[in-house]
Amino acid sequence: VTLAAGATSNSAEETVIAYEPPEPGKEVCEECGSGEDNASMLLCDRCNCGFHLYCLVPKLTKVPAGEWFCSHCLKENFGFGSTRVFKFHQFERQANAFKHAFFEPLMETGVSKLSKKSRSLGTARDFEARASVRVRLDDLEVPVDEVEFQFWNIVRTPGEPMEVLYGSDLDTLQYGSGFPRSSAKLKAAKVSAMPPEEAARQAEAERHAEAYLEHPWNLNNLCRLEQCVLAHCGGNISGMMVPWLYVGMLFASFCWHVEDHYAHSINYMHWGAPKTWYGVPGAEAELFEEAMRAAVPELLDEDAGLLYKMVTMLPPEELLAAGVSTCRLIQQPGSFVITWPRAYHAGFSHGLNCAESSNFATADWLPWGRMAVEASREAPATRRPCFT
Repeated sequence: VTLAAGATSNSAEETVIAYEPPEPGKEVCEECGSGEDNASMLLCDRCNCGFHLYCLVPKLTKVPAGEWFCSHCLKENFGFGSTRVFKFHQFERQANAFKHAFFEPLMETGVSKLSKKSRSLGTARDFEARASVRVRLDDLEVPVDEVEFQFWNIVRTPGEPMEVLYGSDLDTLQYGSGFPRSSAKLKAAKVSAMPPEEAARQAEAERHAEAYLEHPWNLNNLCRLEQCVLAHCGGNISGMMVPWLYVGMLFASFCWHVEDHYAHSINYMHWGAPKTWYGVPGAEAELFEEAMRAAVPELLDEDAGLLYKMVTMLPPEELLAAGVSTCRLIQQPGSFVITWPRAYHAGFSHGLNCAESSNFATADWLPWGRMAVEASREAPATRRPCFT
């Protein structure tokens, strides 16, 4: 996930911003090429390019309220992605080095969250160099309120983009689950071939795992329970019935979204740094969508399905100001977070962590499921159903 105001990155070699932004006050109109009449210059909130109000088509008589995006940016797909592949120890080193590089200078200089100068770009740039040094850096403990402040400070600062890494949507059938599965049990012959002490530890781990092998809170079993509607759909739907793994780092985020088919979701954190979650009641989903349209009308006019792509973030206080009920919680290791049907939710990680999630649906979800199918039929290009 790239935390930047519209910066796109689709390959490992791309930079977050592929151009050098003009110096303030020295912008040139992209239409006429003139740098004169700076008072009539309108800057794109995404690419920072300048346009005279009277050079635009149609012409504008005044600077529009809120954010404004030029036609070039509106034509691009708004979203973030990366094709970089890491082994876990590489990702761990990157994650811990980045957190140290970001927060240690703030601690050393005494810069607090009350200061406007709360972030140094230099500290963010050198984390890869620090990560390349083969020194193990443990996760740095930072107060949750400070991490939250810095996260939203980055989101609100489009002129200072920052890229972070997030191993998301990892299919547990391919990468393995943090919960025990019968197919993953070690054979007795393999255990007996181990040294005695290691075999004893492995046997104890096996006994511990067996206690949860058939447990209903094991996410590999949840969608197979008789009470779960999805159990009667047949097949394995990756991400819904087959859990996904998520390996995050500082500021790795999941943007505002609802689940496929407006289903319930359940997320278990296996280990690591906390996550901050925000949620909106399903009954206020339409009010939430109205608030998002009011905040970024140009983006939603260009892409009606933007809210389903998990690429938009809006601070919770702006939702509250728009009358949208918004709650917040801190997820710690060993805890579950459950979201209800059509409940928009978002959040971010405070450091290196690992979580696992899937969907489920009880009988009271059925009206919501019908609503999701009807919404998909009305706008088939925005979101296709996973099953019918």
